[in-house]
Amino acid sequence: MLTRDEDIAELLRNARTIAVVGASDRPSRPSYGVMQFLQEWGYRVLPVNPQITGEHVLGEFVWRELAQIGVPIDIVDIFRRPEAAGLKVVMDRCPHIEIPRLRVPKVSAEA
Repeated sequence: MLTRDEDIAELLRNARTIAVVGASDRPSRPSYGVMQFLQEWGYRVLPVNPQITGEHVLGEFVWRELAQIGVPIDIVDIFRRPEAAGLKVVMDRCPHIEIPRLRVPKVSAEA
């Protein structure tokens, strides 16, 4: 599990694609605001929510589950109980707060 600021900052700096599990299509929900912020910061954000599969949130197709996504995912931001065995896990931290706090630069198009 990643807990050190340096490790979290490195993970965020090197990431390009973030899946948001538990994404909402309602602007009042925290997951929607986090998705919007991450997109504005330059990340590609892929929403995952079985209840709204096939719809679009912030211009992105909503997937039923992570396994359906056919592109590499660098970070999974889970708005549910985490079950992410074998992955780097950051708990009780939010990219929307950590990116500005750790001064992670915006993602550039060339990766």
